[in-house]
Amino acid sequence: MGEEGILLIYQSAEAAIYNDLTALLGQYRELRTVKSKLEMASIVYQNCGLGIIHPQQVRSSGGYIISPSSHHVTGWLAKHGKRDTPGCHFPRGWIAGALAVIYSKPIGHYKVAEKKCKMMRDEECVFYVEEC
Repeated sequence: MGEEGILLIYQSAEAAIYNDLTALLGQYRELRTVKSKLEMASIVYQNCGLGIIHPQQVRSSGGYIISPSSHHVTGWLAKHGKRDTPGCHFPRGWIAGALAVIYSKPIGHYKVAEKKCKMMRDEECVFYVEEC
């Protein structure tokens, strides 16, 4: 589906985690700091079987996130082999939605670009976040 399909995957992941993380953090009101919310988001990502993410220097204005392991990457490489372009569109949307919740921003506030991708045989996936 080309760019339309990529956008659909990104926006679907963004909306799903936005709703789910909002509800989850509503249940755990003791998680008040950005650091604790980022840690919770990372745990949720891993517990959902999506892989591992490590927020790095993330602030309300943006930052970057590293993923050394992803089920999306493993599945793609097993079936299709190396890509020439980054392909972690679901994780990009997931990160955008999670950060919007954590920083009390509306959905669509963040744009996430993947600068390195294990599908391209980079050592890790690296996602850069900025405000739209």
